[in-house]
Amino acid sequence: MRIALKFTSRDDAFAFYKSIRAIPRGGKVEHLTGYFATQGFDLEEIRELCFLASVYAAGEQWIAYLEVDDEFGENARGITEALAELCRHGGLAFTAEHPQVPAAGQAFDRMQWPVSEIVEEVPLKTTRFTHEIVIALQGTSDEYDGRALSNHQRVECIKYWHECAGIPYEDMEMFLFSLSADGEKQVESFDDLARYLHGHAGAQAAQVIHRPLSGASPEQRSRIRQLIHETVGAVIGAEQLGESNYSGRENGVTLLTDTGVSIIFGTVSPVTQEQQERLVERFKATYLYDFVRKMYLNLFQSETVMLWAGDDVGLEPASTGSEPLSLTLALQASGAALSAVKMNKCLVEKGILKAVKKRGAKTPLKIFTEDSEGIYGVNVQKSHRKNDMEARYYIEPFQYLLDLCIE
Repeated sequence: MRIALKFTSRDDAFAFYKSIRAIPRGGKVEHLTGYFATQGFDLEEIRELCFLASVYAAGEQWIAYLEVDDEFGENARGITEALAELCRHGGLAFTAEHPQVPAAGQAFDRMQWPVSEIVEEVPLKTTRFTHEIVIALQGTSDEYDGRALSNHQRVECIKYWHECAGIPYEDMEMFLFSLSADGEKQVESFDDLARYLHGHAGAQAAQVIHRPLSGASPEQRSRIRQLIHETVGAVIGAEQLGESNYSGRENGVTLLTDTGVSIIFGTVSPVTQEQQERLVERFKATYLYDFVRKMYLNLFQSETVMLWAGDDVGLEPASTGSEPLSLTLALQASGAALSAVKMNKCLVEKGILKAVKKRGAKTPLKIFTEDSEGIYGVNVQKSHRKNDMEARYYIEPFQYLLDLCIE
């Protein structure tokens, strides 16, 4: 689960971040242990609980958060109070606790899968029309119908599907766009998925599809299919539902596209405007929509909209606040008093970057190693020349890299 605090300045947010990062990395935390001890936690427990800390910008605020291994929120209240006390003691100005902190003893944003028995699916007719309803982020103004997801936001959504809906990464499949050829790739791990969502080796994950392989996940997929059949059938009639179309897109859910979560279904006849409106209202009353809505609220503090793909809709471009930056821009954004030369040297020594020769250049370029690309940033091809590449950094893990080099 996630615990977070909102700050009114970047300096306060990063001061909090640097303090809390010292816990899992085994740094000197004498100034923290007293506050946590008042809540009944010792240092070893806190090191196990806090396994990720990060900072991101959201409008006029900076939000610092921790991912803690506290699935049911049993320790959330005590940890949050201790963090608030730490901020007050350090003179850090925070406006309010993030609404993602649940009451103690309650489950946190778990998918409420139905417990009723799955009804055996009936044979469907051949699909003639394929429909896609997208659950997207709400736009920031009336000028837009919705808002596209950034690469960083897509990574966060997939992690949420895994942690809160219980869908294994190995049961996900990516559809990749690449310069050579498009195609599908089975997800091997979260790091593998994150690399391709940000762009890796000339390929970008455009969609993440649920293709179950494990014992539990196929049942989840069947329940989603049943939900779609019941919802759509109630509006247009079960006899109008179609089976998989020529491209294999069957009735189900695409966990992630660049616009959001897609509900896919086929029909024998066209769907009228009045039926579209009724379908939207019915889907908004389902546990699936409730899950996605909470995901957007929890991760991005944004409400949702439901859009019919193919309509003349205007999507607001994804926020670039979390998109990769050059080393110079990332250092400027962080406010760190460290030169790009020293940072590059440090990261090469840590094995995060590697030096490659560029034709006509005296100084080797520094790019991410294969193990680091996709986790800390992405290598961007700047021209058609061989090895003319630049490492660009993701904002959140960049602060961790800074900590490595400043120590």
